[in-house]
Amino acid sequence: MRFDRNYSIYYQNWTRFLVLGLVPMLLLIFLNVRVFIAIHSRKSSSKEMTYSTILLLIVAIFILCHMPRVALNIYEVFDYEQISQCGPPVWSMIFKNFSNDILPALNSTINFFIYFLAGKKVPQKSS
Repeated sequence: MRFDRNYSIYYQNWTRFLVLGLVPMLLLIFLNVRVFIAIHSRKSSSKEMTYSTILLLIVAIFILCHMPRVALNIYEVFDYEQISQCGPPVWSMIFKNFSNDILPALNSTINFFIYFLAGKKVPQKSS
């Protein structure tokens, strides 16, 4: 089944591109921009402004770290015929390891430091 042409084109390429790539990225951008605009349009406290900026930063880093994976998937969708006949090019195999393994780990690491540094800036209530 995995070697069936229709399965490869419609599931491996198009469905994964839409469901795991394009739709989540567009939803993240749209919803977070709406949240950011809503918070900044009303008179909010500086704490809410800080939280919205942190949220926007985390989403921007997520998009930057996951966009190469989506770009590789787009390449595979549009160049399916050549890839199925000749196999994937060497650069795409290296790029796949980079975009599927290293960048998501980097995203998680950066998020940890953002939360750590943001936690230091937010004043803690004493009990």
